[in-house]
Amino acid sequence: MKAISLQLELMLMTLRKQWWWRKTPLITKIVAVLASLSHLYVMMKAFKDFLILAWNVRGFASRKSWNHMHDLVSRYKPDVIFLFETHTMFVSSERFWDREGYEKIEIQEAQGHSG
Repeated sequence: MKAISLQLELMLMTLRKQWWWRKTPLITKIVAVLASLSHLYVMMKAFKDFLILAWNVRGFASRKSWNHMHDLVSRYKPDVIFLFETHTMFVSSERFWDREGYEKIEIQEAQGHSG
């Protein structure tokens, strides 16, 4: 599992966003396939039942944001979550993601608020 995460982190360094994946056998298998590819070409059939949640949260430090994310995760059970513009350090929400059952893949911490 660690080797897969490390390979995937290296492959996705260019994304520079925060995202998580649900630790299930199917998703782990998909992640392993993605990590083994030298490019990002994957047959879309592999993602037939694959749900992605992307949210430009504009600040993930508030309890309101956490509650909303918990509701979204409970309702849709996404396999991968992309968060943009969190304006917070990952360590401040790490326990939240552990409780939700997600593992971090790539994090690019904020470096100020400039474009």
